[in-house]
Amino acid sequence: MLKTTKTLLTAGIVLGSSAFVLTGPALAQDNPVALSANVSLVSDYRFRGLSLSDKDPAIQGGFDASMSGFYVGTWASSIEPVGNSETEIDLYGGYGGDITDGLSYDVGFLYYAYPEGNGSDYYEFYGSLSGTVSLLDWTLGTAYAPDWDNLTEDNLYIYGDGTVSIPDSPFYVGAHLGWEDGAFSDPGGLDRSKVDWSGSLGVTYEQWDVSVSYVDSNRGDAAAVFSVGASF
Repeated sequence: MLKTTKTLLTAGIVLGSSAFVLTGPALAQDNPVALSANVSLVSDYRFRGLSLSDKDPAIQGGFDASMSGFYVGTWASSIEPVGNSETEIDLYGGYGGDITDGLSYDVGFLYYAYPEGNGSDYYEFYGSLSGTVSLLDWTLGTAYAPDWDNLTEDNLYIYGDGTVSIPDSPFYVGAHLGWEDGAFSDPGGLDRSKVDWSGSLGVTYEQWDVSVSYVDSNRGDAAAVFSVGASF
């Protein structure tokens, strides 16, 4: 992810892959569709604070196409087996745009697929607001998974992300805080809500991004996560 749901930290640490659109002169003139791709290697695939790779490294990547605010894409990661599936494949589409100068929105639909996962697929609707204040880029968002055949109940996730660029350098620092309640917050437990948080330090150079993050939750699953990725 998220792309939008996974956010910058989910993508960078993991904290779901952010892609830079690179069209080139010919494509920009002759084709209104912007294409991008991304690939990364992480020491642990963390999604909303929890490891989906059993604390092992994971390879991830995706493709995106956008036009006039609309976008579609796919993103995949290796995971700890879910049923007979060792791969998560995300399919998503949505629309985003500017509300005012420095404030934008994004809404969409995300389908989580686990090939041969024995009925583990599910989907979410998501939305977010993003803005920039001086050196701070911030996002507030939510994702909602309805109750359906593969979920015992619905699920709600609310999160906030912030990234600050360090002046006159390629470095940035980031922070994330999320709250979840429902099917994925604490399966089989008594306290249904889950809180996750993380902080990161990263550096970008051209299309490359390298980061280290501390990820934790009230489920007691803290870890340092390293990531190296590129966008094209």
